[in-house]
Amino acid sequence: MGEAQFGVRNIIGAPVATTRLSEQALVCIPPRTAKFTLSEWKLSNDQRCRNTDDQQQLADRVLAESERVREETKERAEILKATSDRRIEERIGDIEFNKKELQLQRKEICLELESLGVYKTRLLDCLASLQSNALTICRKCLMLRDGRVGIDLVVDEVESALQREITSILGGQSLLKRVLEQLNEQMRRLRATRYLLDRDLQYKQGAIDLDMGSLSLKPTDLCLSVYEGYANLDPAQISADEYNAYSGQNIKMAAREVTSARPIRMFVDTLLKQVINDLLEAYKKCNHAFHERIKETHLAKAKLEDMHRETTEKIAAMQYNILQLQKALADKEGNTALAHTRLGRRAQRIGAELVRDAPGQALYYECEMLRHSTEQLQQMLQEASASLRFLLQTQIQLEEDINVKMNTLKIDEVDCMVLRDTMDYHSVFEASQSLFWASFGMVGLENFELAGIKSYTRFWGLLMFGSYSVINVIVLLNLLIAMMSNSYAQITEHSDVEWKFARTRLWMSYFEESATLPPPFNILPTPKLLFKMMGARKKDKQRKEKTKDQKEKEHDVRYTAVMRAVVWRYVSSMHRKTDDEEVTEDDINELKGDVSALRYELLDVFEKNGMDVSFTDRKEKTVLGKRMKVWERRLMKDFQVAPVALEEEEKKDEDGLSRFRRIAKMAVASTTNAKWDQTLQATGVS
Repeated sequence: MGEAQFGVRNIIGAPVATTRLSEQALVCIPPRTAKFTLSEWKLSNDQRCRNTDDQQQLADRVLAESERVREETKERAEILKATSDRRIEERIGDIEFNKKELQLQRKEICLELESLGVYKTRLLDCLASLQSNALTICRKCLMLRDGRVGIDLVVDEVESALQREITSILGGQSLLKRVLEQLNEQMRRLRATRYLLDRDLQYKQGAIDLDMGSLSLKPTDLCLSVYEGYANLDPAQISADEYNAYSGQNIKMAAREVTSARPIRMFVDTLLKQVINDLLEAYKKCNHAFHERIKETHLAKAKLEDMHRETTEKIAAMQYNILQLQKALADKEGNTALAHTRLGRRAQRIGAELVRDAPGQALYYECEMLRHSTEQLQQMLQEASASLRFLLQTQIQLEEDINVKMNTLKIDEVDCMVLRDTMDYHSVFEASQSLFWASFGMVGLENFELAGIKSYTRFWGLLMFGSYSVINVIVLLNLLIAMMSNSYAQITEHSDVEWKFARTRLWMSYFEESATLPPPFNILPTPKLLFKMMGARKKDKQRKEKTKDQKEKEHDVRYTAVMRAVVWRYVSSMHRKTDDEEVTEDDINELKGDVSALRYELLDVFEKNGMDVSFTDRKEKTVLGKRMKVWERRLMKDFQVAPVALEEEEKKDEDGLSRFRRIAKMAVASTTNAKWDQTLQATGVS
């Protein structure tokens, strides 16, 4: 029973296994499942089919209802989106209107601030004449002169003049400062108002940007997200009336501040004329003291420089002597090393050969003499080095004195005088000069200041350099205009050649028999070339010739049609231009000449094509009329044609493509002196 349950077969009589089953991991086979009857099988299939049909019908109803719900929700979503977009656009328009009103008021505030800024600049310029260009510069000159070192740090006439000038400056500062404080207060109020307007404009611009961004969003964008929080998505607490009142209040406040800021500008003009003339006399006296002191310092510096030059020559000679001594020592080191090496090698002798002989004594004496010579050279080198040190010390002292004088000259002549040259308080010429150099990008006028020159020389130097700059600019502008005009004339003259025939020639250069691709793709082998190399394209010679003749005929027909269409289009356009003009006798003569010329041209074409034209009566061609000659000249000028060279003759087996390429090549190489009929006759175009 147990064996039948687990499916163990009867193995009695079977050979004994060599493997012990008790040592293996056996898996028990589960019992077989119970079998069903045929009626149960049919019943199960019928039940499954009925359930499937019911589920399919239910799925059809769900699909139809889902389609309806999708369409309905889609339409509702589109309507809601369109409504929201329209509301957002209306809101953007309202905000834009309020923004424009605020921008107008802000512009008026900015203009008033700019005007007050100009008056403030004038006050600051006046204060700069008293403080920056006068008081501060004088104090800075005193501070710079305190930077003098050594014996040059003396109380001279320049320092006394600077002190007197500082005393004369301090009187006019208080009044200007009080007016400047009032002006600053008014400008502060305007800036505060502008800040409020800027903040309101910023908020409005932010709202516009948000609404524009929201308006540009689409349901298919990837940056969309669904809000799943608990807070309200509409936190707005301000009504539309409150918003309009807030914007109107800002506009009224800005207008009130602008009105109150205008009267203060009238008071500044009167005040700026009272503080300039008192400083000119002190300024001139101080400058005279500076020039005298600079002259004395230059004389002392020249004497020290002469002594320094002589000392430098001695130092150079001593340095050369030291180099020679060092070279001699280096030579002695080689000889000493040679003698020591020889003695060392002779000391390696063995036995009785290690004897004190004459060569050893000579080498020992040589070493002693070389040592004595080296000591003498070293002693002389030490003495030369000591002398060089003393000379260098003297040179350094002279350089220090020269540097002291140079420092004094730099302070007085460069720093102080350059600073004081900017103390011209009321010169209209200096203001116009600053504007003039600013137009050339050279605002720093201190670059034109030179030491030791008078105002007359400075004026004429600046005038000549300014005149040179103006003339240079005018000449360069004229040259630029001439170059541009020349380039434009050349481009206009060769426009047809550049944009018609040259481009056509470039295009046709790619249509070759062996290269159908442009560089560098034509480097790669084409399938056609491979077929030719492998011998795959072996066709009948007669069929190939027949196909070639047929293609040539097609090319000729196509080429003739194209040329006929081009000529007809040109002639039609010219006829349309002349339709409105009155017919004169000259027009009739031109028409007769055209008919006669066309007749003889047709006879030439027929004769070239092998037709018998001997029965015709050929006469000389009729002379063209005046208007026809003008038309012919314009035609030659427009198409830029030239006489055809003798080598550019029509070939016998020339296809349409080769003929068109030849025409384009001849047209590109043409000039304005060519004749159109000669080109057409040479190319074979009728």
